[in-house]
Amino acid sequence: MFGAAQPMPPERQAKLFAAAAKEFSLGFSRASLNEILRNAGFSKSSFYHYFSDKEDLFEIVVQAAVTDLLATIAPTRWEDLTADTYWSEVERMLTALARNCGEGSSAQWLAGFILTPDITSAPVSRLRTELHTWLMEFIARGDELGVTDSATDPAYRADILEAMLGATLRWVQTQPQTNVWESVLTQIRTL
Repeated sequence: MFGAAQPMPPERQAKLFAAAAKEFSLGFSRASLNEILRNAGFSKSSFYHYFSDKEDLFEIVVQAAVTDLLATIAPTRWEDLTADTYWSEVERMLTALARNCGEGSSAQWLAGFILTPDITSAPVSRLRTELHTWLMEFIARGDELGVTDSATDPAYRADILEAMLGATLRWVQTQPQTNVWESVLTQIRTL
């Protein structure tokens, strides 16, 4: 943070981050700092006490959302998985992700950040790379354990998984009562 003498109160930070995530989901370049500040009840002078600019806020909001999402999903280290636990762990993580897909959730924010093409900032690029790496590790471990289709190129399967997860997150955001995760899990098992 930029020049902050003391940490921002948690309730104030939550309000600012929620307003920022909503506005940034429109795309970084289209997001209005003035709109974020208006919706969060922040003055510009107060904002600049904590952040250097809109991109600084964006990076911190993305990191906070990632941290929150990882805490919710609590991914297991791939090397700890066995052939017997692999799919049940995937199901547990998808279930945790599904529970975190509601309005204003970290999953919803991140999906907006990741799936909006004009967001090309460094934190989102890193996040996309980390997601792809994580999916490649998921696939490699499944191949090692003999529980996934190792005949198909892993990079291709990672691209399919990214597309499936993105499409599912978009669907769940518009149809929150729909439980599509079981069918997603069934489709993932074919990869």
